[in-house]
Amino acid sequence: MRIAVTGATGFVGRSFIQRFNGDYRIRGLGRSSRPPGWLPRKAEWQPTDLYSLLDAEKALKGCDLALYLVHSMLPSARLNQGSFEDTDLILADNFARAAKKAGVKKIIYLGGILPDKPEADLSLHLRSRKEVETVLGSTGVPVVALRAALVLGAGGSSFEMMRKLVDRLPVMVCPSWTSSLSNPVYIDDLLSVMNAVCQEERKRSAVVNVPGPDQLSYIDLMDLTARSLGKKRLFLPISFYSPRLSLLWIQLITGSSHELVAPLVESLKHDMVATPPAKYKKLLSTGIQLALQKSVQGELSQPAYPRNPPLSRTAGTSKASAISRNSAVSESSGSVPNSVSTARAGTPGKATAGGQSLVRSVQRLPLPKGKDAIFLAELYPIWLQGRLRSILKIRRDPDSGVVGFYAFGLKLLQLQLNEQRSDPTRQLYYVTGGLLAARGSRGRLEFRTLPELNCALSAVHDFQPALPWYIYKFTQAPIHLWVMNSFARFLQKFKDSQGS
Repeated sequence: MRIAVTGATGFVGRSFIQRFNGDYRIRGLGRSSRPPGWLPRKAEWQPTDLYSLLDAEKALKGCDLALYLVHSMLPSARLNQGSFEDTDLILADNFARAAKKAGVKKIIYLGGILPDKPEADLSLHLRSRKEVETVLGSTGVPVVALRAALVLGAGGSSFEMMRKLVDRLPVMVCPSWTSSLSNPVYIDDLLSVMNAVCQEERKRSAVVNVPGPDQLSYIDLMDLTARSLGKKRLFLPISFYSPRLSLLWIQLITGSSHELVAPLVESLKHDMVATPPAKYKKLLSTGIQLALQKSVQGELSQPAYPRNPPLSRTAGTSKASAISRNSAVSESSGSVPNSVSTARAGTPGKATAGGQSLVRSVQRLPLPKGKDAIFLAELYPIWLQGRLRSILKIRRDPDSGVVGFYAFGLKLLQLQLNEQRSDPTRQLYYVTGGLLAARGSRGRLEFRTLPELNCALSAVHDFQPALPWYIYKFTQAPIHLWVMNSFARFLQKFKDSQGS
């Protein structure tokens, strides 16, 4: 059985690969063009940009199962416009489409325990986790959604933040969220359930709660963590809940980024408790004190593997740079005009070797009843010209799929439709010219529909501006965001008018 593991370099992904490498044929998926040093010799490594549908299709080809352990809270480009929850939808939709095409029999997804509350009352983080579940199952591939609270284990980001707080603060003022209840689960127990689910035959999607055996508040959890560290700590509960104060406090003490901490802090207001299915209860038996002891000591009960030289790995490191090229190149399917550069791309979120700066912008759009991505893609330039008719002219050639944006007689941008990679649910355009795009820009614009969530997405990926970065950042970039938000408001009015 071949299993693809997305988020392979993350805490859970790495732990799964190291523990079960001898039981399955494992293919780790990650952004890096080179395999990580800890990767076992038997495991494959596939450089993958999940923002590219074609990259996702190549990564999942030949796989029977897929573990989806991806979360987009951290930036993926030098400039990110859009929320993490909207970006998560792009990734999940690409993965679901790719899994369907590759014939993947089952997707195993790790999300969070959902409180028994209306969806509108959930934190953005938990609401996003639920949306990802829905999108992953939208193509008909069975999805087993494992829902967990805090995962305990050395190297886990949530546990490490808590450990740093306890280690560095002798006295802690604890806001009301610290009284929220949780069922923390030890990493080894979670992996055991994941292994059991991998071996099961399932033809329908399912939700599996994976709580630990002990239920306790976060303040009690921090107290037990302090004892495991051999430290005496004073905890002073207070009666108010201040997410901003908690966010500042955790960032300052732990050094964690705002993007990582903010969604997690908001979710702490909820009780994260659940009952495990009877068939998995024996696998979720590690008590909180033993789990904390092992986590603090860093003694994960999994086999240790030597660090292998990267060049000794399977799957041909010589192919790595070609496979891990920027997603606009990966999406081309050999049909993009020659003006689209195939130059080597760097790590998303950083300048490339050539000094290029990448941009990602994702916005959620209302989806009018009965409309598809073709409608959105064709309506957008018509609406935009009407909105900016005093300065902007749009020239469309339906035969070639070229769309040009002009102002004062100058071509600002040129887009080229990729018909081979487009369908009624997704329209893909490449940036192939114009004064506002750098020569050889690998940027692309897409519209896609998510009818299961009654919404659509517009996204710009890997755009390289011709303007100097700081001029672009404070001119073209905010203008694009204003335009897309205005388009969203227009679509909402259109949608509302359908119901009248």
